[in-house]
Amino acid sequence: MLLLLAACGGATVEDPTTDRHVDTDRTGTDSLSPTTHSASTADTAPPPPPPPPPDLCYAEIGVPGTIEGAAVDAHAEIYGAAARPELVRLGWPGTDVSRSVSFLWKTDTTTLASQVELTEVGGDTRVIDGASFLYGSDGAQRVHEVKLCLGVEPGTTYEYRVGGRGGWSPMHRFTTPAPPDQLSTVRVAFGGDSRGSYAQWGLLVQTAATWNPDLFVFTGDAVDSGTSQAQWDAWLEAGASLFDHVPLIAAHGNHEGQAVHWFAQVSYPNDELSWPIRYGPLQLVFLNDTTTDADLDLQATFIDEVFGSSDALWKVAVHHQSPYSTCDRHGSNLRVRERWTPRYEAGGVDLVLCGHNHIYERSLPVLAEAVAEPGPGVTYVVTGGAGAPLYTSFTPEWFSNVVQTKKHFGIADFGPDRVDVQVFDGPGNLIDAFSLPADRP
Repeated sequence: MLLLLAACGGATVEDPTTDRHVDTDRTGTDSLSPTTHSASTADTAPPPPPPPPPDLCYAEIGVPGTIEGAAVDAHAEIYGAAARPELVRLGWPGTDVSRSVSFLWKTDTTTLASQVELTEVGGDTRVIDGASFLYGSDGAQRVHEVKLCLGVEPGTTYEYRVGGRGGWSPMHRFTTPAPPDQLSTVRVAFGGDSRGSYAQWGLLVQTAATWNPDLFVFTGDAVDSGTSQAQWDAWLEAGASLFDHVPLIAAHGNHEGQAVHWFAQVSYPNDELSWPIRYGPLQLVFLNDTTTDADLDLQATFIDEVFGSSDALWKVAVHHQSPYSTCDRHGSNLRVRERWTPRYEAGGVDLVLCGHNHIYERSLPVLAEAVAEPGPGVTYVVTGGAGAPLYTSFTPEWFSNVVQTKKHFGIADFGPDRVDVQVFDGPGNLIDAFSLPADRP
């Protein structure tokens, strides 16, 4: 959920790659920087506090983000007929994922209890108040969040339950990552484009869970309609057994459509459309490509800033529409290719994960619009087979390496010497594997 101080209007344009409308100015700002609280200008007001450093998540402990026009209800001991929490999940509201975490869940619309009972294994227990709000055109949905910014310790295991005295969730357990300079490996599960096939999506999540990933990266298009809460509930329910202890980090897809329901389901840094996350040796940048050319240009600067200043061993970009794909249905997004791929190359990006085309595809390493094998270059992976109907028509191009028309998920192990990537179909059969050495030129 996105922290906003006021509802701000914005222009609506037609996105050239979809039939959906795109709000180009949700936050009333042309910056990708997070919005921070403004001090009063009255003579008696205290001086404004210094801006938070970039690794904070821009909220006080226990206070959730909100979405435009939503009135936030503080925790209260008020319980409705269905007060027991459902769809409990973790989020990462800050770029320092070793020290921040969010807890999200849903109840009936009248329950206002919004607490997390958090216990460091072998240590003390805290009860922390959060808040909730109604959303949707008829105000028929209530989501609760407790957001801890610098509220947990690195490399620590916690047990938690959410809700309140009138209805608690079961107890769950998660472990925060160690600080980046103390963590040498990270395992990432990935996939994208479930799009209505929630049974298939659930099976892929269950199989991926057997690999014990540290996080799950999703490349967008979770649902067919971003305004359907029933679809969001089905998607979250299918992955509930994993996402109550492993964060799901999802890029925004064209079928999410920047709907209010998208922002209500997630808790990410910045504007929840473009943000960086550092996890051990891995620098991730999530981007929104379902937008205007002007916003793509703004995000190009953001790409420069994050990857250019990161000392991470591995650098990975995640967004929905791939700049390189041979699939005839959507093909390559040339707007993204023109604006972002030179920035990826300049910033030393190793891997770009996308979806949109409902296939699995891996490019040859690309550098300056040519194959760069062996040696430097960016590898582009299309992972759009998490349940959506598959596409089967292709036109071979110079960059293509591997194409598979199978439902699938991937496991990537980022280590001190290399990244090893394996991709599996629904039953768990290997359909692709590759490695990238850390010391390539």
